[in-house]
Amino acid sequence: YVAKLPFSERGTYKGNTTCVQLNHGDSGFVVLCDAGTGLKNYSDSPTYDPSIKTYHLFISHLHLDHIQGFPFFKPIYQEGNTVIIHTFHKEIEVALRGLFEKNIFPVEYDSLKATIVYDIQAEATEFQLGALQVQSICQNHPSNSWGYRFEQDDEVIVFSTDAQHNVNEIN
Repeated sequence: YVAKLPFSERGTYKGNTTCVQLNHGDSGFVVLCDAGTGLKNYSDSPTYDPSIKTYHLFISHLHLDHIQGFPFFKPIYQEGNTVIIHTFHKEIEVALRGLFEKNIFPVEYDSLKATIVYDIQAEATEFQLGALQVQSICQNHPSNSWGYRFEQDDEVIVFSTDAQHNVNEIN
């Protein structure tokens, strides 16, 4: 049996860029993939629980449409929160700080109240977040994009966006 979501939930003409929340049980932390404009909607939604203090944010790549929601993510403005940013891009902190430049955004990065941790992984790293097993793959995209495979209790979900086939390898 495959459940079909109503059109309003499976795809519309909404204007948000990538941000996906993974529901993975009662772990005490939230897992989000990418920080597009949908990240603001997450922290404005009924699923946002301000009592949760730890957020794991997996970034596929640094193109603007995948990070531009970060300045609007409510948890970064709350003291006592920790936002752990998992990625393979060494330039992540520079890219996110750039969103807070005074000519672009009215809040300075250094005034954020949450603790921001940059977890820059080595290629093909596998690790655990509580009961959640995480694997990754490098995808063909300008400046590379990373796909993530999450597994818990024999259930698997893959977050893979912005990947292209190499036309030279297609027969």
